[in-house]
Amino acid sequence: MTTSPQEELEILIPDRDITLTTGETVTVREFRFYESLKLEPTAMPIIQSFADIGEDWETIDINRLLSVFSSHAEEFTQLLAASVNREVDWVKGLSDKDGTILSTTFWSVNQSFFVRRLLALLVPKMRNRQAENHSDGDPSSPHSSPTAMQKSS
Repeated sequence: MTTSPQEELEILIPDRDITLTTGETVTVREFRFYESLKLEPTAMPIIQSFADIGEDWETIDINRLLSVFSSHAEEFTQLLAASVNREVDWVKGLSDKDGTILSTTFWSVNQSFFVRRLLALLVPKMRNRQAENHSDGDPSSPHSSPTAMQKSS
């Protein structure tokens, strides 16, 4: 299957235009590199909440996602404002419907920003847990060579 140049552009730069109930069109941008460096400290409490969910984060439904965002309303509002080049007060003044549309579009545009940082938190924990399982004498992975085991018998 081939992709069109427009589809390739959407993959590379997934910015999206949304139309709010007021009729206003807003572009929700993917964070650029420098911007992501500046926003990472703001996003870390949200990312940590995803990490606290555990390894089931891949199956989070929209309600759980919005629940995490609402638990970090100030940080999330700052991230939303940055993604649309607006002031935080503009985001705070949106109707519930427009805020939800903006939030879900923001997630689809910027989820890789969160996922990359989430993986940076989870992968070392998963590796440590794997190492602990192997060192606890897991019978599926013997720690001694067969020769060493025969000598001890």
